[in-house]
Amino acid sequence: MKHIKLAIILIIRTIRWIFIKFSTKNNEIIAEVNDYNLILKTDKKGLDLKEDSIFRQLALDGRRELEATKIIKQVIKPGDIICELGANIGYYAVLEAGIAGPEGIVYAIEPEPHNIELLKRNIALNNLKNIQAYHLAISDKNGEYPLYVTGSSNLHSMIKPSHGYFSTINTKTSTLDNFLADKKKITFLRMDIEGYEYYALRGMQKTLNENPKLKLFIELHAHLIEPEKTIEILQMLKSHGFEILKAITHDNYLRRILKQVTVEDISIDELCHDKRVVNRQNAFEIFFSKQNVQ
Repeated sequence: MKHIKLAIILIIRTIRWIFIKFSTKNNEIIAEVNDYNLILKTDKKGLDLKEDSIFRQLALDGRRELEATKIIKQVIKPGDIICELGANIGYYAVLEAGIAGPEGIVYAIEPEPHNIELLKRNIALNNLKNIQAYHLAISDKNGEYPLYVTGSSNLHSMIKPSHGYFSTINTKTSTLDNFLADKKKITFLRMDIEGYEYYALRGMQKTLNENPKLKLFIELHAHLIEPEKTIEILQMLKSHGFEILKAITHDNYLRRILKQVTVEDISIDELCHDKRVVNRQNAFEIFFSKQNVQ
């Protein structure tokens, strides 16, 4: 019975999404998202029928990743200097800019050309003067590197996909330490870069080490990378004095319906030995802070 109910819900959502697609002009809509407005694509790429499509989620629900969004609202403060790695079309960047206010700044970094264009339009739509958008990828080296682009706007990566269709473009890369050299010291960093976390973190050692008030929100794609690299990431952060505030799994619509979303208090050492990491079972959305810093 539970599975039948779930199937009916998903069918209804798919019908609603298809209706939105065919009732819009110019293949895009403006949706209210977290009390702001975002332009969403409803063209072939935007019509991704998978439940985790960012366009579909925001068009139907006006929000996504509810637990992470809730914690973001609690952690970010007015005046924060924020860096977004993998800003996509601006879901988090726009929210963060509103909380940080006129004294704060959001450095929004996005390598995929269509996403950065839409990100800039969403910044302008909301008249946000405290977001600076950069067409760039953060890595462990300065230069150029291939970006693998799939059919979903939120699944491009610097890691070559093992299956499925993708195209390849070259994108400019920079270490975060180099990027931030002439900018204000950041107080919050969010990173969602589809399995490339290890390399990005290697290029931000100065940033991690020299900022005692820095808080992190990292989507750790432990299901995409070798367990040894996931453990090395966690131990690297521990060596810089970070500890886990909260670890979230399955923070999406389907898992929420199935009541499978988890928000955990877990230590870095415990997570390193967790079977979900060792067996490459899960992605985690993890909030970190420096020890003894609230």
